[in-house]
Amino acid sequence: MTVQSSSFLSALSLTGILESLPFGLFLVDCNQQIVYWNPAAARITGFAAAEAVGRHCSFLEGIPCGRRCGLFDPKVPKPVTGVVCSIRGRDGRRITLSKSVDLLRGADGAVIGGVESFVDISLMTELEKQLRRHALEREQEVRKRTRELEAERAQLREVNRELEAFAATVAHDLRTPLTPIIGYAEFLQEQYAECLDAQARNVLSEIQSQGRRMLHLMEDLLTLARLGRLDPPREPVPLAEVLAEVLAELRAAREAAGLDIRIGTLPHLALPRTLLSELLANLIGNALRYAGPQGGPIEIDRPPQGGRRFFVRDHGPGVAPEETERIFDPFYRGTHSKSLGGTGIGLTIARKVVRLYGGRIWVEETPGGGATFQVEFPEAD
Repeated sequence: MTVQSSSFLSALSLTGILESLPFGLFLVDCNQQIVYWNPAAARITGFAAAEAVGRHCSFLEGIPCGRRCGLFDPKVPKPVTGVVCSIRGRDGRRITLSKSVDLLRGADGAVIGGVESFVDISLMTELEKQLRRHALEREQEVRKRTRELEAERAQLREVNRELEAFAATVAHDLRTPLTPIIGYAEFLQEQYAECLDAQARNVLSEIQSQGRRMLHLMEDLLTLARLGRLDPPREPVPLAEVLAEVLAELRAAREAAGLDIRIGTLPHLALPRTLLSELLANLIGNALRYAGPQGGPIEIDRPPQGGRRFFVRDHGPGVAPEETERIFDPFYRGTHSKSLGGTGIGLTIARKVVRLYGGRIWVEETPGGGATFQVEFPEAD
């Protein structure tokens, strides 16, 4: 010990040290009679030293301390620290304390009493209770909202089923009278061409054209209504194989468009072949229809980052920036495509297939002009 430290400590009295402590402290003899009570103990409990000294420490009505005080219990290891208890203050209110106790020993090592120190944690305890109540309320609200969301989802699924059934019924019922309408128009053109003037032939041609367009629309609606989630295959399907089948089916449309199709490396995807075929057919058909004779080539490839992702890219007029979200809505046809036919259902079908398997589809501008439809599915577990 340095001379400076020694002189500092000698200037302090034990009583001065105890009375300057910021936490409550009292001393008891072996009969648990209080023999010392510091100012902080008076401040916390409301009992002055004159009211506490000479009394048994149980006057504080400690819970649970008063029932099983372990200070002089040989079975309780000393010191005892961080014990939470409740006492009754001078004004009658309950005060929550965090306390520590230990034995006091004389020069010969014999036990001569005990010491207890404590701090008031009433405010902290109350805050903890409030936080618990708040957490419980939030948990109950979350559970209630979860139940509501489940009910809403069930209701939405039922509404979707009803809408799909309605669409299928309407599409089927409307398709039935369309076939004879188109057929009669063709019959009149073929059998009575010499009896009809140019205006009448144009009218019949328009009836055929609009009838076929309506027939295609009904077929697309039936496809959209029939689409449902099928169990994925056990092994991922090579997208390149499905693409070859789709391109063979689209041979006439490819020849009419006069566009080259360039194919890169494609991923294997854990989707049913039928739905992959539907997805590719709609994306490629969309590119063939809307890219225009100057929009080639059409590129079908996998992006550099790989993954379960591919794109269908054309170099046509593209999609206006304000239409990139709406382009997937049923019956919506973009600004650049309103004069090019189509029903406005193809991209809706593509989006539905992708969403059925947790994926996402979006359109980007092709560098230099055109539209690039990106398709991405989550990685397999």
